Amino acid sequence: MNVELAVATAEPSGAGATPPYTCLPLNSVSRRGRAAVNGWQTTAVRLTGLSGTVHAIGVRLTATTGPVRWGLGGPAVHDGSTTTAAPGNVRITAATGGDLRFAWDAAVGDVRHRELHRVLPDGTRRFLGGTAQRAYFVPGLQPEQGKRTARFEVRAVGELYLASAPMTVTHTW
Repeated sequence: MNVELAVATAEPSGAGATPPYTCLPLNSVSRRGRAAVNGWQTTAVRLTGLSGTVHAIGVRLTATTGPVRWGLGGPAVHDGSTTTAAPGNVRITAATGGDLRFAWDAAVGDVRHRELHRVLPDGTRRFLGGTAQRAYFVPGLQPEQGKRTARFEVRAVGELYLASAPMTVTHTW
């Protein structure tokens, strides 16, 4: 059986028309791109030679003998960017009462923005703000009841809205 991935990077020519697919053979994918688990095989295919937005994907099966048993799991398309690097050297550069100024070094790679959270005593996070800059000012913070320190997290958010691991800083009141 021949298996091909069909990728359309343009809209169909009209209502009810088939998208203009480019078919990429999956049979020729190296064994490095495949993994079999419980009879299922996973294949990663680079969309080399294609550009633009993926509008549709499909699978074309051509049986050389029968019967054919084949199933499709969870297809996914992404640009390979699965992680965003964390900002470095997170610090509090000024503190007056509950007014805190945070700063950090830029994260490597494409970063859309950074998010600042306060980590509460129960482990949940409170969003304090977001910025495209490398510093952020937060006025009027208060210590949590019975707590002498507060922990804060800064995360970089990439172009695909994937957040980095948190970088933390602690402030003593």
